[in-house]
Amino acid sequence: MNWTIGEARRRFAELIRAASRGPQPIYRRDKLAAVLIDAQRYREFEQWRNEHRGRSVAEAFAEYRAIADSENYELEIPERLNRTLNWPQ
Repeated sequence: MNWTIGEARRRFAELIRAASRGPQPIYRRDKLAAVLIDAQRYREFEQWRNEHRGRSVAEAFAEYRAIADSENYELEIPERLNRTLNWPQ
């Protein structure tokens, strides 16, 4: 069943029961506003998301730092040379 926000408010207990049978779309002015799912499906989604989550940039750099530390690697940073910029006049 498709629910409007008003129906979802008025018949909240029924909406919760219906979510145990499958996802319940809720519309606002004929546009999908939300979908109510049961707790078990949400837990499955959370598990799937955690399993398929990629590393963040911060996590990748932390891993690279740990590898560099374990190999006693130091990044040599060359001295910056001053340069003049030749902007068109």
